[in-house]
Amino acid sequence: MKDIKFIIDNMKNPFVYGNIILDENKNPTNILILEVNKAFEELVGLKKEDILNKSIKDILSNFDFLNDEYCFLGKYYSIDICFDKEGVALIFNDITRYKKLYLKSKEKENIIKQVTENLEEAIILQDVKTKEIIYISPSFSKIHGILIEEVLKNKHLWKISVHPKDLKRIEKEFTMDYALKKIKEEGFFQSVYRILNSDGSYKWILSKYIPIKNEKGEIIRVLGIDQDITRLKNVEEKLKKEKQKAQKMAMIDYLTKIYNRRAFFIRAKEEIKKFKDISIIMADIDRFKNINDTFGHDIGDEVLKHFAKILKFHTKQGFAARFGGEEFIILLHENGNKAYDKAEAIRKYIEESKLSINGNVIRYTASFGVSSLREQDNLDIEKVIKRADQAMYIAKEKGRNMVVLNNI
Repeated sequence: MKDIKFIIDNMKNPFVYGNIILDENKNPTNILILEVNKAFEELVGLKKEDILNKSIKDILSNFDFLNDEYCFLGKYYSIDICFDKEGVALIFNDITRYKKLYLKSKEKENIIKQVTENLEEAIILQDVKTKEIIYISPSFSKIHGILIEEVLKNKHLWKISVHPKDLKRIEKEFTMDYALKKIKEEGFFQSVYRILNSDGSYKWILSKYIPIKNEKGEIIRVLGIDQDITRLKNVEEKLKKEKQKAQKMAMIDYLTKIYNRRAFFIRAKEEIKKFKDISIIMADIDRFKNINDTFGHDIGDEVLKHFAKILKFHTKQGFAARFGGEEFIILLHENGNKAYDKAEAIRKYIEESKLSINGNVIRYTASFGVSSLREQDNLDIEKVIKRADQAMYIAKEKGRNMVVLNNI
């Protein structure tokens, strides 16, 4: 019995055992508390001596036999109720549903069975010496889709449903020698893998194994806890995608939907190491202020979006970014002469284009500066940008609507 109390006292789930109090109609109305564990003490914020021999409603004022859900201090609990001939046991399941059950003898199995049969997790108890499976909780069948009787006949049967990509690893990890090695090194062993559902989909399983030791400190049994973490994995995947989306959005200019300045430099550092030929085109819309002053900022924004769309279309061998305001930048996997030809093609396309917005016909031009990476630049993209920027301003000074190549 001492061992049983030890197990209950060290369960992560709050536990209460007591006698049922009946009303005059012999209906259960309350519980006289005879035993609690540390987790229950932590739940209610009271010491054991302040809890024992009091009614459950003295401790949990709105406790109701007919309600299997309970909210306390902002935490949600489902309550599993187990009756025996002498009384009733209550198990409170919070978000953390691991039940660290420490088994020491056959005497413990009855109480463990009462507890584990009410868990969503599957509990597996295995003898270290004989490797015999001593106990499997009913949840195992629900999680793995295999009858317990079949597993007891063939303890490797559950591996049939393991995902092919996980099977080789599982074959290695789920041996007693491997599990004991990990337990001795880290205090526990756990593994995550996928198993096949009856509908052809896969569910994610977290298997965790902890040691059961004798009085000498020797590991005599291994307690396994299998948990279906598919929902958690789905949430993680969703969060991962949302994070990736957020990271992508952080690199996209909100107006033009092409890369922003920050994204340009991140990509440029990668590209400059991959490609032998790198050229930079700096582009600036001519007299953009006049467009804003004449037609308004809304139309000015449409011009920026139109310009960005053209740049993106013409930069299949590279990428374009908004550098700031009406200034844009293009990185090409081309030498200076080819980059010049590309810039000239873009310039001509813009010159011949017209943009109709709300009855207004907008024509505009742009000036371009081109420079390419040289050996003496030592992979410093800033030097190339500076030369291209200088070339662009020369184009502005010479009358705008032109391309200037600067490789000096």
